[in-house]
Amino acid sequence: MNDRTEHFRKEGKHIREDARELATDLGELMEETECFIRDQAIHRPYVTLGAAFGIGYVLGGGLPKWLVRSLVAVGGKVAFSAIAGEVARAASRSTAEPQQQE
Repeated sequence: MNDRTEHFRKEGKHIREDARELATDLGELMEETECFIRDQAIHRPYVTLGAAFGIGYVLGGGLPKWLVRSLVAVGGKVAFSAIAGEVARAASRSTAEPQQQE
C-alpha cells in the first residue's frame, strides 16, 4: 500500500474516532444542560422565562439582519481558522513521524 494511502487511512480512522467521541460528549452535554434547565425552571422560574424570552427574541429575528450576517461571517472565519490549524498540525506531525523512525 502506498505511504500516502496508509497515512490517509490512519487519519480517517482518527477522525472517525474523534467524531464518535464528540458525539458522545455532545450527548452528555445535552443531558447535563437539560437537567440544569429543569432545575433552574423549578428554583428560578422567572429568570428561566426571561432567559428563554431573550434567546427566542434573538433567534426569532430580533437582531438586525446585517448584525446576524456579520456574526455568522466572523464565526465561520474563526471556525475555519481553527480547523485549518488542526489540519496543518496533523499534517506536520505525520510528515515528521517517518523521518523520526529512520
